Amino acid sequence: SEWAGGSEDGSAIGDEPIAAEGMMGVGYCHLSVGRMDEARAVLDEAIARAGGGVSDFVHALSLTLKGMLLFATGELDAGMALVEQARLIQERLGDWEGGGVALSFLAQMTFAKGDHSGALELYRDALASFETIGDHPEIARVHCEMGWAALAAADEPAAQRSFQLAVSAYEEVGSPRGTGLALMGLAAVEAAADRAERAVEIAAAAHVLSERAGVVVEHPMDPGVLGRIEALKATIPQATLEDLVASGRTLSPAAVLAMVRE
Repeated sequence: SEWAGGSEDGSAIGDEPIAAEGMMGVGYCHLSVGRMDEARAVLDEAIARAGGGVSDFVHALSLTLKGMLLFATGELDAGMALVEQARLIQERLGDWEGGGVALSFLAQMTFAKGDHSGALELYRDALASFETIGDHPEIARVHCEMGWAALAAADEPAAQRSFQLAVSAYEEVGSPRGTGLALMGLAAVEAAADRAERAVEIAAAAHVLSERAGVVVEHPMDPGVLGRIEALKATIPQATLEDLVASGRTLSPAAVLAMVRE
């Protein structure tokens, strides 16, 4: 891969920052497809090569990625410790991009611990970092994750606001998968408020986007949402249900946003 080639080139000419960055990139590629053992070994090498002032940026980002790997493999506290270590470096560097990523990862970890208010505070800090540099895809992701965190905290109005912002942000960057996730979040808010018919209709709109993107629209922060929507369907008369699903499948994201603002 290009990352592996960069690492080899850096090693060959004695350019340790380039070699470390290449290692980090290889580690990220392994992590993104679930090759955890390979990712762990390469990220450990990237951390070792970038440390000691060789490349603080790469060191911090490698620590962040290793922290997420640990979180994903069940070592939550160890993962948080590495990401917090990365934050100290990023704050010194004024690294808004890396800092936003690290803060959002810490928010995910805090959410996993059951501290929803703490997670929301970290998400707000992550959002501010990404807004500083105008990283629109990450802004969309954070709005969506804030929606799930607020919903878990039983703050339905805040959840609805976050999901509305996420729909708009994902539409701006052209992500059908992201828009579908955010729409499903709005359906989950309606379900939590016992508005079954509206929940089912919005979920149908989300499913259209999931089909277009070729993915299942279910967010890992709320893996039970599809089951709740299916349970609600059982409470609605069959003829009405068929009409709602048919209507929902024709709704654009803009139309859903207009609906929930009524």
